[in-house]
Amino acid sequence: LKQLDDRYEVLVVDDGSNDGSVEILANLEKKYRIMRFIPLLRDSRRKLGETRNISVKAARGKYVVDVIDSIQLDINIFERWARDHSLSFSPEKCKAMLFTNKRKIPERKDIIMGGKKVEWVTSFKYLGITLQSNLTWDTHIENINRRALFTWAQVRKMIGSKWGLSPKICRYSYLTLVRPIISYASFAWINALSVQKNVTKLGKVQRLALLEILNGMYSTPTAGMEVIAGILPIKIHLEVTAVTSCIRMKRNETWRVQPGEVLKDHNHSVILERLI
Repeated sequence: LKQLDDRYEVLVVDDGSNDGSVEILANLEKKYRIMRFIPLLRDSRRKLGETRNISVKAARGKYVVDVIDSIQLDINIFERWARDHSLSFSPEKCKAMLFTNKRKIPERKDIIMGGKKVEWVTSFKYLGITLQSNLTWDTHIENINRRALFTWAQVRKMIGSKWGLSPKICRYSYLTLVRPIISYASFAWINALSVQKNVTKLGKVQRLALLEILNGMYSTPTAGMEVIAGILPIKIHLEVTAVTSCIRMKRNETWRVQPGEVLKDHNHSVILERLI
């Protein structure tokens, strides 16, 4: 919006969202003159094409470009720049993903790069975090759980009931090699811990490590082993790590509330302000 002048009009039609989009769009409409927002009541019978027709009829300009068309235009600009500098983009390494919590995904246009279609995906790994189109973290939890188990299995090869690494070294190995895999970027996906099955999955990794560190019996309670080993429960550790990271980003001024952002009680920014 900041890059556009009065020659352009940004028209957004909201088809009955209940995720805070209405408040965000209403705030943006007040801030930017070129922004117009049309809220609609939710109607399960209304199709995507009908919603587009509403936006086209409401548009004041001579030409209408939807979001996908806008993305295609941007890609064309990037490709012209790349050719001018003897570079090129790889369509095989580029993915497109539509974020929505709707069960029925609306139709999607093809995005062309270098004469090839960009693949539409439902999950994508970015900077070590697996993002999902349905806005959940199930795949990410599964991935880090599998990696942590694999890493601990390598450590486990050096541990026996009467030989191998000492309990001190086992504990050190878990804290430095395995637990960082689980806690990496936890401030981004910490809300996943509100789902108990995710906490249970990650807790199993720590329990396996505790059994090896203390040479405990399988019937030994996890909480008791955590106290003896001096290791925080995994959920508490992740929460502490997330809060610590957020506070550091806040103090370094790398965490800022974005223009038009609607702040609710469960938003990261609000929680952070409450904790500091």
